[in-house]
Amino acid sequence: MNRTDPTAPSPDLVEEDARGGVHNLVTRGFLPPSVDVTPAFTHGTSVIQNSRVKIYDRASQPVKSMPYTNPSGFNMASLKFDMSTTPATSTPSPVAAVVSGGDVSKMVVTPIDISFDAPLSSHPPVEQPKGGATGGDDTNGGDSSTIHNLRRNVEKIRGYNELLDTYSLHQFIIRKGKTLSDTPEFISFQRTTEDLWGSVSTSIQELEAMLTSYSVPLAYVDGQKLMKIAAMDATTRGTTELLSCILNMDEVSSLMRRPGQRYKGSQGPDLAVVLIQSVWRMFLTKKRLKNHHGNEDAAVIQRIYRSYRCFSQLQQRLKLVREADLRIWDAQMQRFRANWDTMKMQRRVVVHVPSFASDDRTRLKMDNFSIRQNLQMARMCAIADPNVDIIYISPFELSPDIQRYQVRLLQLGGITDPQTRIRMLHPENVDRFPEHFSLTTLLLYSPHCLKKIKRFVRGKNAYIVTGNVGPEDKRLAIALQIPLLGMDPDKALLYGTRSGGKRIFMAADVNIPMGAHDIYDEDELIQSLSKLIAADVDQNEWLVKIDADQSDTGIASINVQQMQSVAKVRAEKRDMKHMAAEYFQQPDVRDAVLRSIFNELTESYFAANITPCFPDVREARIIGYASIDYMSFADPKTLVGGGRPRQRLWAMQVVPGLTNTAVSFVMFAFLSCSQFNPITGKCHLQVAAPPPAATSATVAPITQAQKAVETILSARPPNGAVVCGPERAYMVLDYIYHPNMATLHFSTFFNTCRLNGVSFDLQRAIGAAFILADSLTAGVMGLMCIGENDKEAFRIARQAVELIGDQVGVQALPDSLSGERLGNFPYLLAIVKRTFDLTRHIVRQVDDISFRDDDASVATYTVAIPFDFHERLSHMSAKTGKNAVCEVVQGEKTSHTQLYHVQLPSPVLKGADGSIKVTAYFTRILTPLPAAIKQSEDQLVVFHAPHVLPSPYATVTQTTRIKLPSTHIERHSTVDPVSVKGSVLTYGPYTAVPGGAPPSSANELITVHFQHNEPFLTMTSLVKEVDVSMWGRVSTEEVVDVEHTGAALAGGFSRFEYSEHDAVSASFRSFVAVLPKHAVNVYYRDQIGNITTSALSDLSNGHTELVLEARYPLFGGWKTQYYLGYSEPTASVLVHANDRFRLEGHLSTCVEHAAVDDLTLKVILPQGATNVQVTAPWLHVEITHTTRRQSFLDAGRPVVILKKTNVVPAHNDVPFTVSFDYPGQYYVYREPALVVGACFGLFVMYMALTRLWNQARQSQTKQD
Repeated sequence: MNRTDPTAPSPDLVEEDARGGVHNLVTRGFLPPSVDVTPAFTHGTSVIQNSRVKIYDRASQPVKSMPYTNPSGFNMASLKFDMSTTPATSTPSPVAAVVSGGDVSKMVVTPIDISFDAPLSSHPPVEQPKGGATGGDDTNGGDSSTIHNLRRNVEKIRGYNELLDTYSLHQFIIRKGKTLSDTPEFISFQRTTEDLWGSVSTSIQELEAMLTSYSVPLAYVDGQKLMKIAAMDATTRGTTELLSCILNMDEVSSLMRRPGQRYKGSQGPDLAVVLIQSVWRMFLTKKRLKNHHGNEDAAVIQRIYRSYRCFSQLQQRLKLVREADLRIWDAQMQRFRANWDTMKMQRRVVVHVPSFASDDRTRLKMDNFSIRQNLQMARMCAIADPNVDIIYISPFELSPDIQRYQVRLLQLGGITDPQTRIRMLHPENVDRFPEHFSLTTLLLYSPHCLKKIKRFVRGKNAYIVTGNVGPEDKRLAIALQIPLLGMDPDKALLYGTRSGGKRIFMAADVNIPMGAHDIYDEDELIQSLSKLIAADVDQNEWLVKIDADQSDTGIASINVQQMQSVAKVRAEKRDMKHMAAEYFQQPDVRDAVLRSIFNELTESYFAANITPCFPDVREARIIGYASIDYMSFADPKTLVGGGRPRQRLWAMQVVPGLTNTAVSFVMFAFLSCSQFNPITGKCHLQVAAPPPAATSATVAPITQAQKAVETILSARPPNGAVVCGPERAYMVLDYIYHPNMATLHFSTFFNTCRLNGVSFDLQRAIGAAFILADSLTAGVMGLMCIGENDKEAFRIARQAVELIGDQVGVQALPDSLSGERLGNFPYLLAIVKRTFDLTRHIVRQVDDISFRDDDASVATYTVAIPFDFHERLSHMSAKTGKNAVCEVVQGEKTSHTQLYHVQLPSPVLKGADGSIKVTAYFTRILTPLPAAIKQSEDQLVVFHAPHVLPSPYATVTQTTRIKLPSTHIERHSTVDPVSVKGSVLTYGPYTAVPGGAPPSSANELITVHFQHNEPFLTMTSLVKEVDVSMWGRVSTEEVVDVEHTGAALAGGFSRFEYSEHDAVSASFRSFVAVLPKHAVNVYYRDQIGNITTSALSDLSNGHTELVLEARYPLFGGWKTQYYLGYSEPTASVLVHANDRFRLEGHLSTCVEHAAVDDLTLKVILPQGATNVQVTAPWLHVEITHTTRRQSFLDAGRPVVILKKTNVVPAHNDVPFTVSFDYPGQYYVYREPALVVGACFGLFVMYMALTRLWNQARQSQTKQD
């Protein structure tokens, strides 16, 4: 029959099919399965003929009758019947009458047929003997009737048994623990429960055992109820259920409840002994348990006491340690204050830690907290002073693009070689702690970073500059033994509050707004506010601020215009005119007004946040940075006549530490080389006097930026006449957040800004400069705009923000392909040519896309992958038409697709044509059909795909090409237009495909059923170990579990047939591995001995090819395992500069055309490797750094583990990178030196012991 199409007619039987044998004909369907093939093997009629077995219905099975054996054993008195009507019975004639009527000796024995298969009337009459006398005739007649009566009695007895089985209650007796099994009732009960007799017999035995144990003499059992209980599960059947079957339950239960009854049975003494022993053992066990609980309680008390004692000792030790740390802190801060005048003129190292010290509640509410801590990267501008080197601690690892941008920014300010004077570090354990931890706390928990800082500042003048000073900054200064340029954390906490700042301003006699401070509860707040309102009734709005609020989020306002008491007082003041002042000064009036306001003051209103104005640095006997928030306003009370009101200046708050605003001003002065005029409050470009005729060779020349920074940081102007130049103003946006900025590419974004005029002019010191606290993928950046005046600075800022809005859009990306605005180019048109390469089991999809946008420039192209394909997506890459590599970023999910954003290296301008090539690899997407084939059959697979590529953009034309491994195509979808040319199927072109979700007609799938005899080489598990040794070798070993994931093999394997067909099948028997160029010491092994042959050869490109051949080929569903290893010289793999080493390698296996389901890559680094950093440029890679590997003569080597699923050979196109620090070239000799030293020490110890022993023996000999 046709296995591909069962509805097709059967093929004709040819001679070749007949030679295949009877089994082949039956298997292929030419002979029905029910035909008798015996004549084909016996060549004629056989002795034994086969025929169908007749199966009878179970209901027609005859009931086996029980023979009647004991006619006199019935106890008629014990029989009970339950019948509605009694059947009519006839009284039989007694047999004795027949015997008494004639001579027994003369009686003729007549054979009697007592077969009961037929009715009584169907038996033939008994023949009479011939030649008898007349008297004998009478006798024979009597014998005939006697036999007839006997037959009728037998039939009645049989009928009685049937009636007994049908109508009997089946009650039997258990006497003295034994069942009376010879009674008719029990025999009938046994006949009726024949099918269930096993469980019934078990229940009867349990009843007998229970009654025997209680010595019950007689019990009547209800067989019907016992039968129901026997049908129950044995685990749920208990004593109560068994006792419910006893009819005389009252007598039995009273007997069983009698004390000591259970010990009167045959095993009564044994049970009594067991009970006595159990009670005594229970008593002993309870006594031991009581002692055990007492011991446990004593142990608990002792443990609590020891814990308390250890805790007390720990507290004492901590107290001593804190006191010692405090003495160290006071000593180093005292030395720092004393030597500050000298230190600031010498070479020094400044450790900048921009930490935000605040309570957990404030830090948890801040979004992007780590990025907010990194907003002060402009601190690096302090290297304008040639005597300053900087160590900048960032909250996370800065990307290379950010580092290069910052270095470039410093170079624009006149610093020639900033890389040599700046160290950018980050805590290595930042990923192990919650995100809201402050930077200083993370640094304290990162010992490697602390060691680097100590190593860099060793023997140099150094100090720490933090952000908001907190207790952890003091701990950091003690840990690094470096002074802190800032106030004591305890004083900072006091002065950093609004109440503490007011106390300072009052002591300094500085104008402050009218208000109240040091308020600690709600009642005190209402009382203070009532007094203030009563003292100044004309004030409409009052601000309520939280005292300790560094983020300026706890500000509210109260408008008192709606208060009836305030309106009433104001009306009275207007009516009284001149007498109001004296009237309201009276104590009773003031108390009444205050009481009315206090009673009504129950509501509060929300107010906008008050941002600080331009800060200034003020010294208040504090070392370090501090900012003061001022408020300047026109006081209407000073308005006299028609003149203008006077300006008032109020000091609002003291902010200890270096604020973002202060840092932005330093960056502004650094970029513009301007000088602040404290008289006018404006900045001007510096015009320096001509330089002197000669300059000392030992003094580095001072640039304009250095002079500007020196002017800012010093109280006196620099030497030399300086004339004010043109005015400069700036506007800063230190925190701009938009989630869509993650789609921007770094170089593409800056090229777009340059083309649109958003840049910085070095000659005029005008333009926009971006402040990058993190990569653009975080969606955060800062912006500083410098202009000739404030209006121009605002114009430049507006232009830059509008450009950012054009690039990323003003709204976030939508979550579906609904045709709505997506990104920044909704009207993009595309031409797509899609190609599916199905020549291997790893499906490769190549999309050639040409696009153009007439409304805006294109910086990112979005690709949509259907969910069915995305589940098996392994790798995706993209290139432009000029073969430039594009970055692919996974985006959001829609209702039926997964989006990926292709970030172009440079944006395609509005109206220009662009092109990209997107390549995607999929595994296990080809389905074998049929799922099982024979050894000699071809493998057929099925491929499904949407005939229209889903895209968020309107597509002009779409074409799909499918490349097959052969021209044998069983069937394919006929979605017009379609064409077949050799082994290539072409669907399309389809024109005017709308963007967004495709219509239902476009969702039609392409189905291709074709021949695919290529092997499906799949590695279900791959464990790859790369052992890096500093002794000259890098060893690699792969442990591979291989499976053929194609169509399974049906039937057995034939070596003869495999050789006869020249191995033309979907199997494979060899693995081809392309090893690296310098691979040596190649080895392999196989635990089951399947892989026994190999061949090693050199390729033209310098690589080495290894061919492993298996003894048995692998068919569908077959598996094997092997080990493959090789070594490479360390110099060819590791690249190092100073103490930094970098290892590059391939992720996947070196075997060609292999897909890996589960891959684990272990990179074993040498002992002593620190600061390990891993770069894995793929999606969904799990990286672990925590494990350590113990080996011979090793204290533990760090291991980097990379785990990834669904890996293909295309992952090897981009290598992974592992970089680490190694402490010098002589560190590798430490272990041999330790071994030699230990051996030498043992030798010296042996010599010393031997000499001591000899001396002891000599002294003993002399004494003897």
